[in-house]
Amino acid sequence: QPSHALLKDYGYLRLFDLIETEGPGRVLEFGHGFNHSLLSRFQDRVEMHGIDDYQALPYFPPEDEWNAMYEEYIVTPCPGCTLHRGLLGDDSLDLEEGTFDVIASVSVLEELPGPTLREALVHAERLLKPGGLLAGTFDVQLTNLYGVKAFAEMLGELGFATDNRIPDDPSSEFNSLLLESPSTVMITYYMGQGEERDYAGHWSSVWFCATKGNDEA
Repeated sequence: QPSHALLKDYGYLRLFDLIETEGPGRVLEFGHGFNHSLLSRFQDRVEMHGIDDYQALPYFPPEDEWNAMYEEYIVTPCPGCTLHRGLLGDDSLDLEEGTFDVIASVSVLEELPGPTLREALVHAERLLKPGGLLAGTFDVQLTNLYGVKAFAEMLGELGFATDNRIPDDPSSEFNSLLLESPSTVMITYYMGQGEERDYAGHWSSVWFCATKGNDEA
């Protein structure tokens, strides 16, 4: 699906490769918005589930328009998927625990405040089978790595195993980083700040693939 968001494109390409390689039977993507790339690509081969909902974020359209776009861009092209309206971390959702081989998200988790992020990760851990994978991308502002480091620490605290290395000084590896266009970031995500919005700096993305521990170990 065409996109102006380089970091999201990168995340989906990595997930395509992961699913082709691992061959999971049951996959859940959360926070997909209007991007059906992963859901529609594998709906005929894998039991695909998607979960998302309207959240009134500054860059969201009005709710009735959001619902119409969700129907057009997600429901219609994904007849083979099971779609859930809600947000990860909500225990009332009709998602069976311990049944998913892969839970995925692309450029979503960095938007969650600390307590909400932990709730989402705790929920994901419960939904995954032992040995299941939590995978995707976590976008990071290069002048502030606190968010991604806190995320990595949470994964460890919740029993996930990952080989990810978070650089202390990304500027030393600047030439090897995938960078989002600052203009795209400001126009797309900071439009709610109007013409007074501040320069947001350079953003890149961290790929993660964390494995849930074996509950019987």
